[in-house]
Amino acid sequence: MSTASLEKIVRCSALLEKIVSDFYIELSRKVDKAEARAKLLYIGYDSYKHYQLLVNYAVDKQLPSIDECRESYGYFFDKLSNLNVLSMKDKISSDELRSWISSMENFENSVGEELFHKMIFTMASKLDFKGKEELILILKLLADDEEKHANLLKEILSA
Repeated sequence: MSTASLEKIVRCSALLEKIVSDFYIELSRKVDKAEARAKLLYIGYDSYKHYQLLVNYAVDKQLPSIDECRESYGYFFDKLSNLNVLSMKDKISSDELRSWISSMENFENSVGEELFHKMIFTMASKLDFKGKEELILILKLLADDEEKHANLLKEILSA
């Protein structure tokens, strides 16, 4: 375990958050219900905040390629491979919205629990580097946000 490994996972996590942010913002533009639109937009911009915070802690601010990240953290990037299908539609039906949200609800829970808590938090806790205490606190706050995102998605599904 090295600071270079931590750097890579932080940069890949930033890329992941950027992709997810773009998806939720795009999805919000394609739904008719105002409440769903507002919650999706909130999640989208909150995910963008996560992207910015993670990039802030990366030494190299250049995002890696999706292929580079898929190589190391395949599950998270494989899960997002079908998100570009959404850009081909002007509007989506209620059934399509439910399908997208169900898929992303599981993803939000796994990002918070598996990626932020287990992988990055564990790595950061075992290494010595400048900004360690800040990064660990930020990771805890981001994981809380991911849980909030999952709850908002549940609310959209139950409406």
